[in-house]
Amino acid sequence: MRPNSSRRQQGLGLVAAIFVITVMALIAVGLTQLTVTAQQSYATEIQSSRAFLAAQSGLELELNRLIPPADFPAGSACLSDSPLPSPASPYVFASAGLGGCSASVTCQSISAATASVLTHRVQSIGRCGSEPDRVSRKVSAVFKTAK
Repeated sequence: MRPNSSRRQQGLGLVAAIFVITVMALIAVGLTQLTVTAQQSYATEIQSSRAFLAAQSGLELELNRLIPPADFPAGSACLSDSPLPSPASPYVFASAGLGGCSASVTCQSISAATASVLTHRVQSIGRCGSEPDRVSRKVSAVFKTAK
């Protein structure tokens, strides 16, 4: 009695299955892209932290040369009265935490009102990673020393 109605419904299951498979594939591609983007962002954040720590380490090494403790070699180019920035002192780190990072440190003596005090500006740029994922951070400090 109803043979005609069953023939009309034969292709509906195939169309629904193809639609569901297509939607699931689009969701899978979207989740994959989201995961890849999150991983790249996390890697950049780690490199950024390492570059900041490399810049901070370079700054502290240069400050130790300017105001040396008893067991650290003195002799920074910043100790001169020259108002020009010193050439960049390169520091390449080989330790496990900062491996592959470097710091370029420049120092400049700023003229002061009193002749007995020198004001210095030390700037350190830390770099980590390789192109195209290279990250750099800059740290600077201003301080005074007695002549």
